Amino acid sequence: MFDLLSRPLSLLAALALLTASCVAPPTGADYLAVGFRTPEQAFKSYQTAMAGDQIDLEYRCLGQEFRRANELDGMTYRVAREELLSANPFLKWVARGEIVESERLAPDRHRLLVAVKVIGEERFWVELQREDYFEAFVEDRSVFFGFERFEDHVFVDPEDPSLVYGFAQAPGEVDPSRLTELSFGREWRIAGFAPVEAPSTVPETAP
Repeated sequence: MFDLLSRPLSLLAALALLTASCVAPPTGADYLAVGFRTPEQAFKSYQTAMAGDQIDLEYRCLGQEFRRANELDGMTYRVAREELLSANPFLKWVARGEIVESERLAPDRHRLLVAVKVIGEERFWVELQREDYFEAFVEDRSVFFGFERFEDHVFVDPEDPSLVYGFAQAPGEVDPSRLTELSFGREWRIAGFAPVEAPSTVPETAP
């Protein structure tokens, strides 16, 4: 287990790591690249969300562990973010960060070392967790959703390994014949942030 995850930072401390004075808005290509299939893609999606002030997308990038530790839901995140940005309008470092190190800690744990160059250089860890899920839709409406082990819902046929089956139990109020989509997946989400001490590159002031 990653030790820093046993000491999750508060929302204020986590976001306070992510500050910059000027951030370019996301491009169409940035939005098309949003996804959560790898730790790197999940973090870049969070960068896109921060740069574009896409609050719902920001919230989607935060894992269940981070939300529980900081007592967040969609509404409380909006309020906390608004207050923080009002007090710190330059709070945008995350959107300018560059991944300089990527380390797999366990099958469901990862961390990225991110560097931000403004005047000098600041570094911080982005900690990520893998979340297994299933979700079902009727047209454009999600009718049931759950976080459970991928292996409990997706099976390889022992007699024919080329065949893969997915299984989910529909709630009693859902008519399975009306389902238009059933998906199973493993996605990466942000579990926390941690500061990293790095040598300063700020030029010395002349006497």
